Amino acid sequence: MKQWYYAKAGRQFGPFPKAHVEEMYRKGELADRDLVWEEGAPEWSAAGKAFTVSGGAAAVSPSADISVPAEFHPVDCLTRGWQLTWQHPGHFIGGTFITSLLMNAPGVAANIIVAPCVLLMGIFGETLRSQPVLQGIFFGVLILVSLLAVLIISGACAYPILDGLFWLMLRVIRGATPELSDLFHGFKKPHGWELAKGGMAVTLIMVLGLVCFILPGIYLSLAYCFTPLLIIDQKLPWRAAMKISHQTVRRHFWGLLGFAVLNALLGVAGILCCYVGIFIAMPVSLAAYVYAYEILFSRQPKKRI
Repeated sequence: MKQWYYAKAGRQFGPFPKAHVEEMYRKGELADRDLVWEEGAPEWSAAGKAFTVSGGAAAVSPSADISVPAEFHPVDCLTRGWQLTWQHPGHFIGGTFITSLLMNAPGVAANIIVAPCVLLMGIFGETLRSQPVLQGIFFGVLILVSLLAVLIISGACAYPILDGLFWLMLRVIRGATPELSDLFHGFKKPHGWELAKGGMAVTLIMVLGLVCFILPGIYLSLAYCFTPLLIIDQKLPWRAAMKISHQTVRRHFWGLLGFAVLNALLGVAGILCCYVGIFIAMPVSLAAYVYAYEILFSRQPKKRI
């Protein structure tokens, strides 16, 4: 199925299914003169013409600052990630360090729930020793509750925390001046709650995939990797963001798989450098990921910064 893009105020959004763009037009979120483009079409069209009952789409020449989606190259993304990190070390390396500290908070919160479970295992373990079946069920339930607590809390907090750093990097890539408050952008309403729900959903799906078989878990983690950026950047509900991320990854699967492998090797290299290198490898890898998002979803023309 061909994907659609739309442009407003000189900025391009997409890709989306046709039904999504058409629904935006019906709701008044797209004006008659806003431009839309279907993959394979020679020119952009006015939304008012493209979505008329007759279906006649009068062609409109795209403005100079609208471009057809750029090509995705994994090595180019990593190169740009490296360049951007060294051009903005305070924002990228410092922001990654602050985000890493914030990421410890969900673990502390999860331990508050896990600790009572461990205490109950110690208290009732001796009591149920004479009944091994009940003891096994009791321990199994407590372990399951602990794991679910860790997954839910970690998933709900991970996206809002990480998306602040992603938002800061995205603003830099687009030529804006980042601010320290950008690191907490993921907690703002209304997308903060959508990020929490999306984080929980993706985390549970990934864990189920890894539990069943390793390969499905790897595929699912890749399929939904752009979910947080779609939520915070294009203001999508978490289900729509997951669906569009999956569709996009499926079209560029092998390139993105190679990109993920290169990022993993970069992380290993950072760890081998006495762990100090990880503070360079992490921001480079994350910046490359945000740059890949910017290319694949073609929000605006790519500018060298």
